Amino acid sequence: MNTWAESREGFKHRLIMNLRAQGFSHRDAEASIDILVNTIKDALQRGEVVTLDGFGTFKVVPTPAPKKAWKFGRVVTLYAHDRFTVVFEEAT
Repeated sequence: MNTWAESREGFKHRLIMNLRAQGFSHRDAEASIDILVNTIKDALQRGEVVTLDGFGTFKVVPTPAPKKAWKFGRVVTLYAHDRFTVVFEEAT
């Protein structure tokens, strides 16, 4: 589990610091990143493909659920339900 100090060094924090270096206030930089991330998340939830020019593409692909699993030392059958995975393809 990440500590508070480690979480401050995450990707979002580095983006905020880069925007602050460009002259944005901390509040404006954080709000801008939150808007971007939430917009991408909402589009993926609607099943859309999100392409960021020069960066890459995000898309959601169905991942079949496993049919069997170990439980209490024996194999049990699970009810199948669909899962989804977000896939990132880097721009070339």
